Amino acid sequence: MANSVDLSHVDESTNSLIKNWSVAFQVLAASFFLALCAQIKIALPFTPIPLTMQTLAVMIIGVTLGKRNGVWAILAYFAEIAVGMPVLSNFEMNPLVFFGPKAGYIFGFLAQVYLMGWAVEKMKKHQIQFLALMGFVACITQLAIGVLGLAPFVGWKNVIMMGFYPFIGGEILKIFLLCISLKTLRKSI
Repeated sequence: MANSVDLSHVDESTNSLIKNWSVAFQVLAASFFLALCAQIKIALPFTPIPLTMQTLAVMIIGVTLGKRNGVWAILAYFAEIAVGMPVLSNFEMNPLVFFGPKAGYIFGFLAQVYLMGWAVEKMKKHQIQFLALMGFVACITQLAIGVLGLAPFVGWKNVIMMGFYPFIGGEILKIFLLCISLKTLRKSI
């Protein structure tokens, strides 16, 4: 055919563009999922830090997107906070949260998502126990970073009782939910 055009190079670039947009959409959707999970919370009367479903969301993001794109999703969430979007618990718009008692817990999401993404990349096909162990390590790491951020506001004497112990049981339950969900999903696939 005299009028045909070679589009093979366009197909490659189009596929690359579609893949990049798909990843960008996944990252943005994950950041909004994290914001949605911030709304599921239980206020604890003895600490300024509420119990939310955000750490479960962070673990899910790490498991589904991997460490690299999981970190990008958390950074997108940070950007949403920084520009004043209502993505914090109670749909709060407060860029200054990065300087308050909750800052360490929020920054701890980066370590948590990275560890979960790393774990799922290293995990063999049926190693749910490894994922559960890494989930515990990731949660303890996130809480430890949170405690470091909370300590200047409540004092070193009170910080473990106010910012660490109250959350351990909830984190273990979230890890259990994550592992049960993954096991169920794997059976159905």
